[in-house]
Amino acid sequence: PSISSTDEPIAAKLGEMSSEVSVLLASSRHFGDLTGTTSIKVMYLLGQYDEAFHVCRQLQRSMLWAGGATPHVSEYVLYKGLTAAAIAQRSRGGARRDGLRRLTRSIRRMQRYAQNAPSNFQHLTYLLRAERAWLRASHARALDLYESAAARAEADGFPNHLALIRERLSDLQSSLGRRAESAEMRRRAIAGYEAWGAHAKVAQLTRSSLRS
Repeated sequence: PSISSTDEPIAAKLGEMSSEVSVLLASSRHFGDLTGTTSIKVMYLLGQYDEAFHVCRQLQRSMLWAGGATPHVSEYVLYKGLTAAAIAQRSRGGARRDGLRRLTRSIRRMQRYAQNAPSNFQHLTYLLRAERAWLRASHARALDLYESAAARAEADGFPNHLALIRERLSDLQSSLGRRAESAEMRRRAIAGYEAWGAHAKVAQLTRSSLRS
């Protein structure tokens, strides 16, 4: 089964969820696995990495023992890894190393999923590995992996993940001074999020594009 089966409610949340609501969700002590995973995804996509990490910690025990690559479990693994990468990217020393270790654990788990269902998970393995390569300053490798992730997501029919991958590729291109390429990739990411109905994300990226 496609792992994008829960995308519609998540897109709706990205269209409607304010920062204040997401912070309240992050501080709640009572999360079902599906609700928590949805919240992590929304928080990450809106750049609320500390709140997303808080919810990851709340769900860690139940997700550790969850069997199989069900949609909410695989999305938890993905966004836990992405959140770890985002926090590591702004950190130094031990905090950065901790983030890399958490990211590597997500990569290993996603690789196991991809062995059994490559059409569902290979693009996500590439994405997480691209994040790790960027953190290690292996920029050429990271570019290749993002591009592989994008090609595979498009071929296997995951437009929501494709928008995210293009956004991250745009971010890397921008950091390397490749402004024209970054602007074009950002435009394609925005179009993907718009098609998904993630209006708050579209507004966020449009504002950041205007500032750059």
